[in-house]
Amino acid sequence: IITSKFYANQAIDTFQGAKTAFLNSVVTEDKIRAPLQSFVDAQTEFAKEMVRIGDEVFTQSVTYLQNQVNQTKTKK
Repeated sequence: IITSKFYANQAIDTFQGAKTAFLNSVVTEDKIRAPLQSFVDAQTEFAKEMVRIGDEVFTQSVTYLQNQVNQTKTKK
């Protein structure tokens, strides 16, 4: 199943890949590029974790609301 999380991660990979390509083409000194690439990698991990958390919160919220609706229906 392709979810919104899939598309969000794909967008993150695209943007971060562009940053990496920029670093590789502009910063030629490895000693300078390495910490910059580490920063880009940390940004990628952070962004993907935020997407995962947002997806989890959304899923739990929808499940809770569905349960509330079902309980209301069964009480009638």
